[in-house]
Amino acid sequence: MSKVFTIHPDIMDILIQPDMEEFQIPEIRDLLLASSMQIKSKDNVRSLVSRQLNAMVKQGLLTSTGTHRNKVFHKTQLFGQSNLETNEDQNRNKASIPNMLKPSVYLSELEKIRSRLNAELAILIAEMDEYRSIMAKFPQTQEKVRKLHKESTQHSATLTGQITALTKTIELLQSEAA
Repeated sequence: MSKVFTIHPDIMDILIQPDMEEFQIPEIRDLLLASSMQIKSKDNVRSLVSRQLNAMVKQGLLTSTGTHRNKVFHKTQLFGQSNLETNEDQNRNKASIPNMLKPSVYLSELEKIRSRLNAELAILIAEMDEYRSIMAKFPQTQEKVRKLHKESTQHSATLTGQITALTKTIELLQSEAA
């Protein structure tokens, strides 16, 4: 029988990111404050993160090195196994990662991704406008700058496609939840 691990769903969302192999309490705290716990105090969120991460160390999901403010956490093989289940395993062991399947958790994450991509798109549009301005002011640069403008245009088309896909997915999930 597999052991059931109870982990705060917002912390779990952060930890399952592929780039979160090594982290400290302040990093997780700041990510939580920026996303789901904006109305909580910094100290309360830090305390929650500390309790959760230390509990995960006791459960064998994480290891830690250092002490106090220098404590660094690392995922263990057990953590990786709990996140790399097949669909069949997930159906058998849904209780091992509670709240991961709740629509509010992944809808929130999809919204964050869409917001980030919208910001990137706005920057790219400004970049494209500036390339056009440079080519108009300095016609001798057109040959070289046109390539940069084309790259920005292609990247903005890719971002637009991603944003469209995210928007349609969010709308679909929201209509199903209603």
